[in-house]
Amino acid sequence: MADLTLQGKVIIPGEAKGKVLVGNEPLSFWGGYDWKTGEIIDRRHMLSGAIARGRILAVPFTRGSSTTTAVLLEAIRAKTAPAAIITTDTDFFFALASVVAEELYASPLPLVALSEADFAELNTNDEVQIGLDGTVIVSRGTMDLTAHTFLDTRSIPYERKSFPPDTEKGAANVAHALGFSVRQAVKTLIFEADTGERVLVMLGGDQSAISGHLKKAIGSRNIKMADPEVVKETTGYVIGSIPAFGWQPPGFRSFLEASLLKEPILGTGAGQWGEEIMVTPENLIRASHAIAVNLTDREKPVRDES
Repeated sequence: MADLTLQGKVIIPGEAKGKVLVGNEPLSFWGGYDWKTGEIIDRRHMLSGAIARGRILAVPFTRGSSTTTAVLLEAIRAKTAPAAIITTDTDFFFALASVVAEELYASPLPLVALSEADFAELNTNDEVQIGLDGTVIVSRGTMDLTAHTFLDTRSIPYERKSFPPDTEKGAANVAHALGFSVRQAVKTLIFEADTGERVLVMLGGDQSAISGHLKKAIGSRNIKMADPEVVKETTGYVIGSIPAFGWQPPGFRSFLEASLLKEPILGTGAGQWGEEIMVTPENLIRASHAIAVNLTDREKPVRDES
């Protein structure tokens, strides 16, 4: 594990240790941070949905006014605040909350400012240790992919699996390499409707969607599998290891074959061939906001009417 030592400017002294959550844009705590849960709730922010409670939060500075101070102070009182905050300069609203928290609760929040160049060295999920003198020690182990970070920042449990990168492409081959059933290897497919809408359809590795069921689920009589170029444009990934989550913009629809809910665990691509993410069906839905529909059984309706 490689360590990187950065020297920051102490704004509020203190020691902290934990995984860092990095946002490269300013964050307003007023309307952007839920002090009851520690979740970042600004839906336009790059860290939207991430849980900052107990982590080291790194943002360049706050956006807004003294209302940020009030929200952060409430979070410190409720013990849902970050363990420390790293910025790129002195942020008076963060500092004021920490000073008041020391007076009221004897619980100051450590604040350190890094240069912009040093701040850029931080990656979400780096292990960071902050010293009283402003030293920031960064420890890096296994490189996190974007899909890992997406799940980590939302506290969604999963397991990482790796298989030889020279494995032949295909869900069945991944399943054989990792020792689980082909049904559990989720295929992530992009379809286009005649309206121009693109959707994600998830099936087991040994399953195919019934055309009529798929059209009914999507709500269009004219659908087609997206071309590779369209898939890359839509997801940011090439066909073969598309994650089931982390790339969908707000309003993007995703569908999961309902029979997969019976499986104890499912595998989905991590965005890089040779890396797989194992996750329960419930957490896959939580991460992808997918709708469970019947796409493979002709004897059952597309949607559960019960």
